[in-house]
Amino acid sequence: MKNNIIKAYAVEAMNYLLNMGIITTDERELAMTSLALEIDFLLKNFNEEEILESKVYKSLELIR
Repeated sequence: MKNNIIKAYAVEAMNYLLNMGIITTDERELAMTSLALEIDFLLKNFNEEEILESKVYKSLELIR
C-alpha cells in the first residue's frame, strides 16, 4: 500500500511540474529520474502510518 500512495503523489507532482511549465516534455525523463530518487528516499524514511497521517503529503506540498 505504501508504494501505491507514494506513486500516486509522484504522478501528481509530475503533472504539477508539467502543467506549471516548470519542466517540458523533453525534460520529463530527467525529472522522472530525480523523482524516483526522492521516492526511494521517502520509502526508506517514512513508514505507512506516517504516510497515512499525511506527513509525506505535507513534505511534498512544501516542495511545490
